[in-house]
Amino acid sequence: MSSLAVTLNSLGRYEESLSLKKQVLEKRTEILGENHPDTISSMNSLATTLNNLGKYEESLELKKQVLEKRTEILGENHPDTISAMSSLATTLNDLGKYEESLELKKQVLEKRTEILGENHPDTIRAMNNLAVTLNSLGRYEESLTLRKQVLEKRTEILGENQSMSSLATTLNDLGRYEDSLTLRKQVLEKRTEILGENHPDTIGAVNKVAWTYYCMGKFQEGLPYAEKLLTLVEKSDTHNKNRLTRLDTIALLFAETGKIEQALQIAEEIISESENQYYDISDFMGNRYKTMGIVLAKAEKYNEAVTYFNKALERYNKSGVKSKEIDECKILIEKYEQM
Repeated sequence: MSSLAVTLNSLGRYEESLSLKKQVLEKRTEILGENHPDTISSMNSLATTLNNLGKYEESLELKKQVLEKRTEILGENHPDTISAMSSLATTLNDLGKYEESLELKKQVLEKRTEILGENHPDTIRAMNNLAVTLNSLGRYEESLTLRKQVLEKRTEILGENQSMSSLATTLNDLGRYEDSLTLRKQVLEKRTEILGENHPDTIGAVNKVAWTYYCMGKFQEGLPYAEKLLTLVEKSDTHNKNRLTRLDTIALLFAETGKIEQALQIAEEIISESENQYYDISDFMGNRYKTMGIVLAKAEKYNEAVTYFNKALERYNKSGVKSKEIDECKILIEKYEQM
């Protein structure tokens, strides 16, 4: 049952996986006790699927328990304990708690470097995870430096470019769109070939290509990717932050290519779902409000657009990590208040 649940999770069939993992945890707790290693592993596995479904608070509570139990039973330097620390840091990052995530990820990298060596795959993975949070904090140059090291090490040691997507993200954030687009198209091609077009990772790759075209102002070139993305998102049963981010890309490209009514419908769906599930994640909500403002402005609803830009500004200020977005919102507010 446990193996089937893991396979379902890897295929992106998260709801089916969740149901099985809950049964496995219940049975292991009953038979083995709550502190048995297999029970703790089941708890960790369940937390991973909850995270994939966007149930971050539930995932966080389980991951805290896993880390506490493993630290107590195995010690703080055991590989399973360090893995639990890394997993907890990922969920903190998903919740927008970047500083807390950063501190944990630094500890993970330090421990893995000391215990495993700097070229071990787990150490390289920890380096990449740290780069993700640096990127979330707007520390793009530091993130880029780490991601280049990760790509170089993985290519040298494993003979494959596993970190191509991660590097492309930082290049995109630095405005190096052509370089980012080249890498992202390669990632999309590889993921489609290996995983199939309906896999969550492939859908994510389509989104990133579409987003880079949007950032470049090449809206007509990005439109086919947005249309394909919409079809894939509608077929998927996954409801989490990733889904809303992908709908965001679609709404923006539709708005820029004259599909205003469809863009507005999608943007309204994004706001409704985001406010219900992720309102406390300030920078995430800021991005969603900004998108709604942009779509409304394209529909020539300027007063409503300004309202949403102000909402975005409030959320970015609360997050304390989005200085670039804060400046952009101020410019948009000034522009559309005059129209």
